Amino acid sequence: MIKTMLNKISKEIDYCLIGILFLCMYFTGPLYQVNLIGIKILPFDFAIVGITIFVILRMLKEKTLKYNIISFPKILLISFCLFATMMSLDILRVPAHLSVLTLLIATIRNFVFSWIIINLVLRTKINQEQIMSLVTCITTAVSFVSIIAYFIYSISLAKIQMMPSLWHLGIWYYLSEGKFLRLSGLASDPNFFIAVSIVGFIFSLLLFNKNNLQKIMSFIIFIALVLTISKIFLVLLVGSFMGLLAIYIIKKQKYILDILRNFLTIVIISSVVLLIIGIMFPKVNVYKMYTSRISTEVAYTNNPEAIDTRSSLWKVGYETYLEHPVTGSGGKAILFKRGMYVHNDYLEMMSSYGIIGLMILLFFLFSNLFVSFKYLYSRLLLAPFLSIFCYVGFMMGFSVFFNPYFFFPLGIMWSQIILLKKQE
Repeated sequence: MIKTMLNKISKEIDYCLIGILFLCMYFTGPLYQVNLIGIKILPFDFAIVGITIFVILRMLKEKTLKYNIISFPKILLISFCLFATMMSLDILRVPAHLSVLTLLIATIRNFVFSWIIINLVLRTKINQEQIMSLVTCITTAVSFVSIIAYFIYSISLAKIQMMPSLWHLGIWYYLSEGKFLRLSGLASDPNFFIAVSIVGFIFSLLLFNKNNLQKIMSFIIFIALVLTISKIFLVLLVGSFMGLLAIYIIKKQKYILDILRNFLTIVIISSVVLLIIGIMFPKVNVYKMYTSRISTEVAYTNNPEAIDTRSSLWKVGYETYLEHPVTGSGGKAILFKRGMYVHNDYLEMMSSYGIIGLMILLFFLFSNLFVSFKYLYSRLLLAPFLSIFCYVGFMMGFSVFFNPYFFFPLGIMWSQIILLKKQE
């Protein structure tokens, strides 16, 4: 009886640790950074270090550390070794050793993150549907509070516009081009919010038919995502739907068709709700805000003097790649050259590490998708698979790889694959 009780407590602890790690991913941006000898540390870094120490000490006590290291998926291990070797050699050749070292540290942290998630799930055989529900609840809570804050700030839009110091507070909202508010939740940038919440939204799609509360959660998350007024989100929205449709055509699984229906239901009903809100409150007219953002971006792109658009950064990224096409110009090449990240992981790898870096990144991404694709007969694997699929697209317009976002669903996906392999 005591042993059963201890196992139950241990399971609840692991369940909470997964939730803490997911929640901490929201606290991204300068507002939360602690600068330690040139290394910027975020709340997630403190959480992953503390939880990793706890998990390793527990493994040492249970004498399972060696087994858990050896059982780490080979594709992830090979990818990690390739990235670590490439980045270690890069540190030796660039002048700013400490600055580039942070990329290696971030990569190590991210792979450790996946390893921790895999072990937390497998150790106590946590039901993956429970994890999906936990992630959905956390995303809903953050989204709900963010929406409320967003509308409160919308009332004060005129005052905020008059004070540029209030434009980018780094929490709840982001005033874009000094014209309209974009929801940013707990992050300093709406795209950081999307990077975390997209996982919660996809997980909610699989739970949509469970009960009415789950339906409400899906709508809340989706509306929050729409209010980020992000072009990247629109691309992800279309891309994820087309991806689901392609998977259904190939796999012919009925549950995928149900998820497609859920997807369309959320989009249609949310669009009607947002249309009504836009008519009643012109300051929150989503259609006008999106068209304004797109037209502003087009205007900047056609302006030869504009230097802060993504298209301009991408051009510099490609030109930098051409200077050293094989090995690249060194980590953070565009940041050193322009003072900004290139906002495209593929160009980041090409400009920093050349074609070698790009090939390693593509191997990492598509090997994971390829291996998991054959297991999509499992309903529970689709959510992390689709999340990773979205991140592959997200990387074209944002910096994802050196952040922990991608590695959460990666860990969830591999824990499920390992369980399915054991059942074969």
